[in-house]
Amino acid sequence: MFKALFIASRPKTLALALAGPIVAAAMASILFQWDRSIFLWHALTTIFLQILSNYANDYGDFEKGTDQRAKRNDRALTAGLISQTAMKKAVFTTATLAFLSGIALLNQSFSSNGIYFAFFLIIGIAAIAAAIKYTMGASAYGYKSLGDVVVFLFFGPVAILGGFYLHTHHLGLDILLISVAFGLFSVAVLNINNIRDIQSDRISNKKTLANQWGKEKAISYQRALLLTAWLLNVYVLVLRQLDVWGESKPLFKDIALLPIVFMPFLMAFLFHCSRLKTIEERSDYNKQLRNIALLTLAFALAWVLIGLLLF
Repeated sequence: MFKALFIASRPKTLALALAGPIVAAAMASILFQWDRSIFLWHALTTIFLQILSNYANDYGDFEKGTDQRAKRNDRALTAGLISQTAMKKAVFTTATLAFLSGIALLNQSFSSNGIYFAFFLIIGIAAIAAAIKYTMGASAYGYKSLGDVVVFLFFGPVAILGGFYLHTHHLGLDILLISVAFGLFSVAVLNINNIRDIQSDRISNKKTLANQWGKEKAISYQRALLLTAWLLNVYVLVLRQLDVWGESKPLFKDIALLPIVFMPFLMAFLFHCSRLKTIEERSDYNKQLRNIALLTLAFALAWVLIGLLLF
């Protein structure tokens, strides 16, 4: 059973979950200071939430027959590696672990402030509910074209804006824009999944933006998500550098050179969108999904390096 749970946890998706805590800590170190214990608890909590979401999706899509109609053999339940009862127990066990880890995280940041502790606790409970209700239950929002909105909120503003506040107890325009950017990256990962499953989702009456728009428009949407996120990262870098320059006016060429830092990512995103137009096989879509998740993590790590080298 442990092998089945490991497969169902989809370890490759954890890269996306770790991007949020890494960016929150990196931006905190650039603008204020970061706390190692808060980062570790934040990372552990997001890992539990991601695994919870993966278990719940495995269960929910199997329960509704979506995976069977898609003839998927990469899910634990459809592959017959685990029973529905065992998977349901895994969902609620992981939800409990995410809750306890979240409590430890909030206690680390708000040990003497009950109001903020309670506020973030509500957000944490909402995150657990969102992870479960994506595909589980009669009112699963992932079947109603709401997945993009929820993924954006919880992988973007909640994970990064909220995580930054846990470190610093401050907010600002920089971190808001970065949280929006990484929320868009996360939606891009989901969109690949939805493009891959356009036909099977239509058969299962699972409404996503991709299967309502069709592949061509969904790829245009993908391009818009990635380019907007890239531009937001460049803009924040410019804002940070202008703040460093202070009163001394930089030359235009100095500002124009800044986007070069992120140019490899732009080239990778453009190549990815080009590949989406030609691929058809499920395995190829899975590779692209993995690539964007890893690029999102790499973008997060780039902010760590920027903080160490430039600020």
